Amino acid sequence: MTDFYQKLSTCQSLGFYNCCEMTTVFLESKNEKTPYNLFTIFVFDERAAVHKDKKFLTPKLESISDRHSIGILRKVMTLDEAKQCYDILREAVEAKECIDMGDGVLKIGHLEEVPPIFVQQNSTVEISLNKVLKNNFRNGSYLIEFFDIEKV
Repeated sequence: MTDFYQKLSTCQSLGFYNCCEMTTVFLESKNEKTPYNLFTIFVFDERAAVHKDKKFLTPKLESISDRHSIGILRKVMTLDEAKQCYDILREAVEAKECIDMGDGVLKIGHLEEVPPIFVQQNSTVEISLNKVLKNNFRNGSYLIEFFDIEKV
């Protein structure tokens, strides 16, 4: 699937991407300090000026139970950095433990890579997945997904 990733990230008919925005929602056990990945989305984008940026959208971890807190991290990165993250995720399919995409160790489950799919933009019918996908209102989006099969 590396060839498909390369095709998506460089094919000018899909867009003239010059950066990638990553948003990660993570849980942290109050006993353990290693965060667990709940959901991460990468959105390729075209911006007039690319400023690498890293910001916690939750200024502090928000308590959601007696045992867990939740946090959200947003990071803008170069296309090369996004490719490195993709390669780390592909390697994690084999490792099944923890990863570090440049922001510290993140626990993951048993990941499997799902074949890429095309998600159309909403037209006369609302597509539920578009509520999660960012900027999917023009031409649709391709989705490359890594799914934790142990969460099922």
